Amino acid sequence: MFGQGFVPLTPSTFFHVNFECFWISEDQWQKEIKEKRYRLPSLMSLTDEEQWASVHLGWNEKGLGLAVQVPKPFNQSEYPKIDQGDSVELFIDTRDKSSGYCSQFCHHFFFLPVNVDGIQSGEITRFRSEETHELADGTKLPVNVDWGKLVTLLVWIPATCLHGYDTQQFERLGMTYRINRIGSLSQHLSVVSSEYQVEQQPSMWSSVRLMR
Repeated sequence: MFGQGFVPLTPSTFFHVNFECFWISEDQWQKEIKEKRYRLPSLMSLTDEEQWASVHLGWNEKGLGLAVQVPKPFNQSEYPKIDQGDSVELFIDTRDKSSGYCSQFCHHFFFLPVNVDGIQSGEITRFRSEETHELADGTKLPVNVDWGKLVTLLVWIPATCLHGYDTQQFERLGMTYRINRIGSLSQHLSVVSSEYQVEQQPSMWSSVRLMR
């Protein structure tokens, strides 16, 4: 019926995902963010993927806290080809717009569990219009890794690295993620890389409501 070239789409293609993200304290965020209320929902039924990482997100007026937990140690990271090694990619739109291109409010961050040639984090947003912002300096995005029973990668993204971040005026964010691991398929929140260029499709990212 569809021909040999037909590639079936995952159910996530036909849904726009909305969920809540809760306020977190500035001084205790690394401890609090591991709590269940900060864990992002599993969308395995929509992405048709195995979920092997647990992702947590919290916010306050000064930025965003991110925690990624995996059951096995990370093996190897690569740079600049970050998707060929163990890495976490976070995509944020501070205005949650439905644009089909990356505007000045869109961000593509990456975080590596280990330092590669002096690099462990940064912003690599590729804009498709004249609307741009200065890319965040990786030194302002320190990565901490807890090598416990569950390996936890912790990152604080300050508001100064989030162009247009204004929680008083805008109580929503657009966001998604991609977690890469050697020997495993990447894990996504809602947009699957095999079907779309995640970094260039902010209109398909999930909507996050900032809850106080």
